[in-house]
Amino acid sequence: MYDPDPDDVVQAELATEAAAAAEREAAVREAQRIAARADELQALRELGTLEQTEPREGDEAVRDELTRRAG
Repeated sequence: MYDPDPDDVVQAELATEAAAAAEREAAVREAQRIAARADELQALRELGTLEQTEPREGDEAVRDELTRRAG
């Protein structure tokens, strides 16, 4: 019976697939973080308190998201 565990080619393919899945998960989490921050900033703008908000690392991507939403 064939055992894929000691097969270096199979293990390399599995490792590549796992790394790609981890990258996709990280990208999804980052997109969710950006969307949540954009929602937060949009709500603050509507409340008129956006000017009192300290910028955070990564807010450049959030600005891009808000610009995209505005069309």
